[in-house]
Amino acid sequence: MSTRSKPDFLSPGDEIRIVSPASAVEGDYIDKTIQALQRLDYKISLGKHVRSVHHQFAGEDQERLEDMQAAFNDNNVKAIFCARGGYGSIRIADKIDLSAFRKNPKWIVGFSDITVFHSLLNCYLGVPSMHSPMPVNFSNPAFNMNLYQLNDLLQGT
Repeated sequence: MSTRSKPDFLSPGDEIRIVSPASAVEGDYIDKTIQALQRLDYKISLGKHVRSVHHQFAGEDQERLEDMQAAFNDNNVKAIFCARGGYGSIRIADKIDLSAFRKNPKWIVGFSDITVFHSLLNCYLGVPSMHSPMPVNFSNPAFNMNLYQLNDLLQGT
């Protein structure tokens, strides 16, 4: 079975999936992120439960797992942006099936609680990821430069 050790760099028109594997995020942050990434010429898709709320989480564990697994499995998705950190990713990380991801790695973007996914991919698969600002930060004008720098990294420039 052939695997790539690094995801492909992104190009305009590529699909980015926004998911919420940890704490709940206000819908306004998602909307502003969609707009920002569309201005960079990306196609944006959302996890089914990206706006869900269950206590402090972005949906129940099974819903968050379902969204992450769908993003990992979708060959059209080139990068997965985690909407925010907080807490909750560790509750689902060990349940992710990585078999499709091994054949078609993609960039995982985020920090804070999302670090569990970075560790999972880096340590167990040797696949790099992006420990970087995420959608909850994109609505803040102070992060504009970070978004452009993140885009340069994702495009390999």
